[in-house]
Amino acid sequence: MGYNANMNGSVEYVAESSYATIPTDPTMEWIGAVNKFSPKDKTKTASEKYLKDKEATNRAEAYIHAKTGEELGFDLTYYPQASKFIGLMEYATGSATGLADNVNSFSVGLILNETVSKYSTYEGCVIDSFTLNIPDDGYVSCDVSCTAADKSDWDTTSYIGTGTHASDPNETPLTSEDITSIQIDYGAGFVDVNDAVNAITLKIENKIGYARDLASSNTGRIKGMALTGRDITVELDMDYDSFSMMTHIRSLTELKVKFVLGTKTFTVTGVKFPEMPYEFSSEDLIGDKLSSLQCTGLSIS
Repeated sequence: MGYNANMNGSVEYVAESSYATIPTDPTMEWIGAVNKFSPKDKTKTASEKYLKDKEATNRAEAYIHAKTGEELGFDLTYYPQASKFIGLMEYATGSATGLADNVNSFSVGLILNETVSKYSTYEGCVIDSFTLNIPDDGYVSCDVSCTAADKSDWDTTSYIGTGTHASDPNETPLTSEDITSIQIDYGAGFVDVNDAVNAITLKIENKIGYARDLASSNTGRIKGMALTGRDITVELDMDYDSFSMMTHIRSLTELKVKFVLGTKTFTVTGVKFPEMPYEFSSEDLIGDKLSSLQCTGLSIS
């Protein structure tokens, strides 16, 4: 009999005050409606052929193998709920209100809920990439890719001590219905977008330098990390009302894009679209996806 992830699995997280160390007696936080959690644990190995001793047989198969380390991390997809919306996203932007020139680490707790439950943790988790997907029809989703410094083995002793596990707020996740405004500033203030915006994608890619130390006690031998760069891009999937935006795009005008999702207002600045693709089709509207170059600012209010 195998494990049913939906029936047995739980995922939660908590901020770290010390890198790669889960707090003592932590108050765990709810991520959102987690759809998928995919570990990326990989054992690093060294394999070499060698010359066996004189009396040995099977000389053609003379291999030695050794473990040299581990690469740890995971991919995560979840549907954000209003009261927990910015929670995990803050670890991609550096701040709950937008961008900061840093990234903070967190620990993730995994639970197999059984008669005797089992527990494991990822520690020193840092977000490498975060994508907010707002579809034309359906749930808003967040795709997250993380690197971790350490991972504990499964154990029947909970990692929370006298702390608490996260609880589900039992809110319906955000959907495309929760978009209430989409505006662009072409240089004279924000105005409503006349084109039909079918979908919005906001991507945050963090470039992080990981300091590896041979003497580190962490499984991944990562002793510390630092943000070295960040790429923010926005994509607008649109059906064009006119070609008025073409002038701004051909001149590479710096724009601002603002949208309201639930109770949060996202403002992306320093937006430049390098092209406005379109196609004349006998059976479709004129439109396509506008993909920006790297943007220079993001605020959340």
